Amino acid sequence: MTRRNLIPLVLALGCTHATPAAPASPPSEAAQPATQARQLPTPDEVVARLADALALTDAQKKAITPIVAARQERLAALAADDGVGRRRKARAAKAILEDADRQIEPILTHEQRERYAALKEELREHARERMRQKRAGAR
Repeated sequence: MTRRNLIPLVLALGCTHATPAAPASPPSEAAQPATQARQLPTPDEVVARLADALALTDAQKKAITPIVAARQERLAALAADDGVGRRRKARAAKAILEDADRQIEPILTHEQRERYAALKEELREHARERMRQKRAGAR
């Protein structure tokens, strides 16, 4: 599987999308088997992080929360589906995230959209670094 295909899946299953990079995993989480996906944050946790990062208004938070909730449900269902291969999961996760972004972005101001894009890029870089570390540890 190529790195390009893995990044959406890592973002979907291992990080919160469009939030600042999470601190290192606690030892108990690191000890989990690799086949066990990390728990996705709740929609309220994601919206709270977005609110802090983007200075969302109460109206924006109210509008974004159901979008994030639907996205998290879809990602959790995808992660639980054992009948779907990794590549297909990666493509589906990317589509879910892009769909949610298309719904969230019109709610944001121009400045918030710019910061949102920067946050997503930070997450991509964080995911790339985690993949590099994972590959280096496997050698």
